[in-house]
Amino acid sequence: MIKNRTGIDARLIATKKRREKMRDRLIDAATLVFAERGPENTVIDHIVLQAGVSRGSFYNYFRSIEELLETAKRELAQQMIQIVTQVALTKTDPAEQLAIGMGGFVKIALDYPIFLQFSTKLGTRGLGEGSYIRTTAPQVIRAGIETGRFNEMPEQTAIDILEAIGLSIMRRQIENGHVDAEPYIAALLRMMGLSEAEAETIANRPLPTIPIPTDSLIARSAAHLTASP
Repeated sequence: MIKNRTGIDARLIATKKRREKMRDRLIDAATLVFAERGPENTVIDHIVLQAGVSRGSFYNYFRSIEELLETAKRELAQQMIQIVTQVALTKTDPAEQLAIGMGGFVKIALDYPIFLQFSTKLGTRGLGEGSYIRTTAPQVIRAGIETGRFNEMPEQTAIDILEAIGLSIMRRQIENGHVDAEPYIAALLRMMGLSEAEAETIANRPLPTIPIPTDSLIARSAAHLTASP
């Protein structure tokens, strides 16, 4: 009985891994096609051709192309968060961590415009759940409040302030193709309790180098775009 159960568990695990692999394959394909063809010219046929799967396989995982593209955008955002967070956490000051987190995310979005293209088509709702603001920033804010670096305030209030500023930055990027993040970051740090002078100093420090792994979806989509005729 135990042996049989072990066999069933192994098959379930293998099935789950296959499904995850196929799902990732579709997300990969959607991102590369989107980068090559743009937001208005991406259709399911292009994606399944890129992925080497059937339309039926597509609908086993996603109900629509919009759902797949939204998922791909979140995947890109998660990669950006992980990359920026690794750099930000090399600092011990919560104010610097916050500045690098916000500034670094903006820099990657400018250097690798695929994320902005997704946001232009799908909107900025992906900046909520699963974003830097929701996943990493709360830890930084909590540490800043607990150590007295930031003003005492409800954590959710601080997150709401950060989210409002983050959304404003991204909207300006989408509208103008560029935005100076430093004034926004300085305003955020002042709201957190830093003096005007210190907030300006930290916000205007040059960002550390942010290495982008060549095998990341961000880098590969950029390379695919460059290679496209």
